[in-house]
Amino acid sequence: MNLSKANPYAVAAIAIAAALIGTVVCALSVAAAVVPQEDARADPAVGIAPVADRDFYRNGRFPEAQGEGRYRCEDGAGELRVEFAKLVPNGVYTMWHAFMAWPPTEPFIGTYDLPIGARDGSASVFVADARGNATLVRRFKPCLQLTGEHLAAELAVGWHSDRETSGPLPGEFATKSHIHMYTGLPKRSGL
Repeated sequence: MNLSKANPYAVAAIAIAAALIGTVVCALSVAAAVVPQEDARADPAVGIAPVADRDFYRNGRFPEAQGEGRYRCEDGAGELRVEFAKLVPNGVYTMWHAFMAWPPTEPFIGTYDLPIGARDGSASVFVADARGNATLVRRFKPCLQLTGEHLAAELAVGWHSDRETSGPLPGEFATKSHIHMYTGLPKRSGL
């Protein structure tokens, strides 16, 4: 989904491509609000990013990011493979397994975020190449928890504008850590 022509503050919807025999195929959607260029210049979060990253963000290219992946759970072990394009060139990213109350609460109370793989966050880190491409392949135990009756589960990709990760925590949202893409995970079978 390309948000470059959408309402400047629109947020992309969750996109699930398909669920196939033991494999979930997901299209990751851009999750960042599109910030008009004049507003981005005054955005303190963008001010701490390296110059090339600020230009990427300010020039409206942030919402062009794409990701497509496959997840498989077999014998209690999960395997996730995601291909990314049009990320921030040389950008530092992390992937998160997040949960929120379903249906959403009012007021919204936030998400519970776990790094993909090791709980210390070390396996969740990946870096885009100079063209903004990246591949993330991770194997871990236990399998990801899918959406249930009371919790919605998702995968989220965070861009770290200061090029620093925060271990088991996503980092300061909207200042140093920016959710670039996300996708909802399907409901567990039997619900």
